[in-house]
Amino acid sequence: MANNELSGPLIQLGLFQKIKNWKYRNHNFKFLINPETIGSLCYLHRNKKNIKKSLSAGLVLTCLGGPNKKLSFKKTRDNNSQINKFFQYFKKKKLIELIEYNPLTESNERQYNSPGFNLPVGQISRTRYLTYKEYHTSLDNKNFLNIRKFQDTVNRISNLIYFFDRLSGKLIRKNNFGELFLSKHNLYENKKTNKKISAVIHLLSDCDGKTSILDTIIKYDLDLQATVEALEILIQKKIVKQIL
Repeated sequence: MANNELSGPLIQLGLFQKIKNWKYRNHNFKFLINPETIGSLCYLHRNKKNIKKSLSAGLVLTCLGGPNKKLSFKKTRDNNSQINKFFQYFKKKKLIELIEYNPLTESNERQYNSPGFNLPVGQISRTRYLTYKEYHTSLDNKNFLNIRKFQDTVNRISNLIYFFDRLSGKLIRKNNFGELFLSKHNLYENKKTNKKISAVIHLLSDCDGKTSILDTIIKYDLDLQATVEALEILIQKKIVKQIL
């Protein structure tokens, strides 16, 4: 079954090649291939203490071939997880389809989201299982896949992961009382029209160690790339500290 079984590992290999060449990463990345259900349960059993302590987010990659143009993200059971909020931003931008968590139609994420673990692991796909007539038949073959879209899928998912890696967590200001004198850093000019400067000011307004960067982005509808650039400047100038 090409879309249902093969597309996920192939996309995962592409993501590994992309991410390993990033010059900078906030997070460590683990790539896992295992049999459905029993494989995930065995992995969780062996790694439950460490994974509950250290996992920021996870993605189950499945059904990433097929004709659908838009990627879909199936949310985690905890609706307030960072990764859910992150994909809600892209849903608002009409760049991705958002699907509510439902244990009746889940894949391996059922194990990660089970009450004892309650891990922030969602599922990402293109042409989802149960939505196409070729599902679980011999017609789910290479002719059903659009191989030319595989690189596009890798690029799009790696782009999503890149922004999550750079923009997750919370910020703390070194000087947390009153407004900062940003002009000496050239970070105040054209604050209403410059997306990067606007992101600087909005980030600084929420640097309380409690508000997530993603919440600030969603609240003020900030541009993601401009926010990455603003955050890099604030960290380089030692104005803020990012806490994952």
